[in-house]
Amino acid sequence: MTWILAIIAAICAVGWVFSWLSFKTLAHYFKEKGYPMPEEKDIKRNSDSIIKEILSKLPVLFL
Repeated sequence: MTWILAIIAAICAVGWVFSWLSFKTLAHYFKEKGYPMPEEKDIKRNSDSIIKEILSKLPVLFL
C-alpha cells in the first residue's frame, strides 16, 4: 500500500514540475518579447472563466 502511495505521489510531483516549468517558460518568453504581464483583474477574470469551463465538462469526464 505504501508503494502505491509513493508511486502516485511521484507521478503527481512529475506532473507538477512540468506544469511549473511550462508556466515559467511562458512567463520568460513574455518578458523577453516585451509583452505586458497580465493585471490582477485579468488573471481573476480568466481564472473564473476557465474554472467554469472545467466544471461544466466535469460530468463528461467521469463517464
